[in-house]
Amino acid sequence: MHPFRRYAPAVLLAVLVCAGPAAAQQPDPEFTKARQARTDAIRTGDKATFDRLTTVNFTATGPTGTRESRAERVGRADKPQGGGGNAAALEEEMISVYGDTVVLNWKAGNNRFLEVWVKDRGTWKCAGVQITPIRPAQ
Repeated sequence: MHPFRRYAPAVLLAVLVCAGPAAAQQPDPEFTKARQARTDAIRTGDKATFDRLTTVNFTATGPTGTRESRAERVGRADKPQGGGGNAAALEEEMISVYGDTVVLNWKAGNNRFLEVWVKDRGTWKCAGVQITPIRPAQ
């Protein structure tokens, strides 16, 4: 019997036990600050902050399927969007952490949002947004 076979069940158990906490990992506090700062920037029209917290290859897909580049989105970031300003109080919010990537999903009104954040050169930045209209069940 190969020596590894004797230890394989213990190794598998250790991997599964260690993987559990990683799946339930809490977001980095710096991510939470960056997300709130970007949310505030959208609400108030702070273009510089919005620009700083958005990746170079950012893309947004709107509820009609239109795609907007980073340049297009930043170009209109100086127009205050208003609305709620607390990123932590969204309906049905789910946050999944995968190392230096955070995937968010939440509901607001009749839309569901999917947002992806990455840690880019030490700074948390939004890499993409998808907005999907919620249609009544048929």
